[in-house]
Amino acid sequence: MNWKRLIKGLVALVFAPPLLYLLAMVPGAIVPGQTTADSLADTASNSSAKVQIYLLTGLLHADIAIPVDAVVLEKFSFLKQAGIPLNNKDLRYLVFGWGSREFYTIAGTYADVTLAATVTAITGDDSVMHIVPSGGITENADAIPVKLSASGFTRMLSFLRRSFADDSNGKPSWMSDKTHGYGDVFYEGRGGFNILAPCNVWTGAALREAGLPLGIWTPTTYSLKWSLNILAGDYN
Repeated sequence: MNWKRLIKGLVALVFAPPLLYLLAMVPGAIVPGQTTADSLADTASNSSAKVQIYLLTGLLHADIAIPVDAVVLEKFSFLKQAGIPLNNKDLRYLVFGWGSREFYTIAGTYADVTLAATVTAITGDDSVMHIVPSGGITENADAIPVKLSASGFTRMLSFLRRSFADDSNGKPSWMSDKTHGYGDVFYEGRGGFNILAPCNVWTGAALREAGLPLGIWTPTTYSLKWSLNILAGDYN
């Protein structure tokens, strides 16, 4: 048996998939994903940008912070059931995230992540929606302001609402036993999570729905921010 050839083959088997995954992020970030006719009209007229949201990025995950107004309070009024203080005068933003049920609901910090949850997220898992009420947001390298047109903002709200899985009564399904303990809540999500369709791909799809020319595949926060800077730089 040629041990050197066997070892080289094992090394290639271990390292080739992650390398290919990382390399695929480059075209994924710079090739614009499909947008609707309304979205294209929005991006052609940056002067129509009126609503500022925030992209909140961490090491592995990006959330979307939506400014609260009467329309938002009405569209997401069901969050009162879960204890989100929609009537609190200090509420300024609702922060939305989508992710793996097994990984996201237990990972209050990265130290909480288990190997089993990681494997489940990679190979395929149900999704959840995570919502956090927030006051003011301080702009920094991890809180990126993004400007949307009024119609783009409306489409994003619809995208966010569609990301909730409804129960048999047509109401979002609240996971009352899941929380990280800081006023956040979880709901059943729509769509499956896996290594090819992770949370940041969802975030990119939400931004494209709102009219931004984001890359077709942005699986990491780095590729998401890179795509935002290259293709939609005028909006942040």
